[in-house]
Amino acid sequence: MTIQNFQVFQRDADDRARVPLASGDIKELPVGGPYEAGGASEILVGDLWVLAGQSNMEGVGDLIDVEPPSPFVHSYQSREEWAVAEEPLHWLGESPRFVHHRLWGREAMPDQPDPRDPHRNKGAGLGLAFGKAYHALTGVPVGLIPSAHGGTSMEQWSPQLRGEGGNSLYGATYERVQGVGGKVKGILWYQGESDAYPGGVALYHERMTALVNAFRADFGQSDLPFYLVQIGCFATESTSDG
Repeated sequence: MTIQNFQVFQRDADDRARVPLASGDIKELPVGGPYEAGGASEILVGDLWVLAGQSNMEGVGDLIDVEPPSPFVHSYQSREEWAVAEEPLHWLGESPRFVHHRLWGREAMPDQPDPRDPHRNKGAGLGLAFGKAYHALTGVPVGLIPSAHGGTSMEQWSPQLRGEGGNSLYGATYERVQGVGGKVKGILWYQGESDAYPGGVALYHERMTALVNAFRADFGQSDLPFYLVQIGCFATESTSDG
């Protein structure tokens, strides 16, 4: 593994991380930081959290008075480089995973990553606020792994597509986790609107159970926490609230 500046390593049960160096040696680091290792700096040891789902997780909030960054919350960016986490967390046009470009209607990977739009006015989500609150409560640094994509359904997140690698949402997320060590503290999931129709609702429990079980099996963590955001139900004047 090539160690990057600002990388966050998942702590083990003893609150330490074993960082593999290019020399073949292992450097043990306790929870905290920043540290230097393998020629990289600003390294943290703490908990890694995957951000997955559709638009509310990708970020649809106004980029006005956004959550300020914290030196103890870093992000594995869409372009697969570590940095201090800043809003917006997702820049899918930079991703080397084809699925994000295909879902935008592209037939092939662009020759160059999309440039960041300096006038972007939407994209705030819950990830950074979660990371800062988590660090404030626990004292443990946080590494976020943004992996969401707006407008996606449970069918598109099917773990049966893992073999397609970066051509599928599940495969891309799995590969991103493997790229940062293969273990995470947990997964935050915010999705559901694309399945809010009779057929999708009927299959949602089955598909969600399969997704959770697959992540736990593929990461080798049988008790991996998987937190789901649930928003309140509402009814318009033209519908019945039951």
